[in-house]
Amino acid sequence: MRRFGLNLGVSVAAVGLGIVAFVRGQTTLGFCFVGLGILRALAVLASRKPRKIEPEIKLGLDDSDDS
Repeated sequence: MRRFGLNLGVSVAAVGLGIVAFVRGQTTLGFCFVGLGILRALAVLASRKPRKIEPEIKLGLDDSDDS
């Protein structure tokens, strides 16, 4: 959960930097930051997988012939 929050925080910060760049008149840099933030947020949201507990792998290494 921490990593997810950090990734979304970085995405929001990139969009914020893009908006600041727009306000200062640097449109190209603004588009770059806003695009980067949006793409990063979409990638983070798309990569979230539902937690599925995998079954335990049993190797069958019991020494049953030594009894």
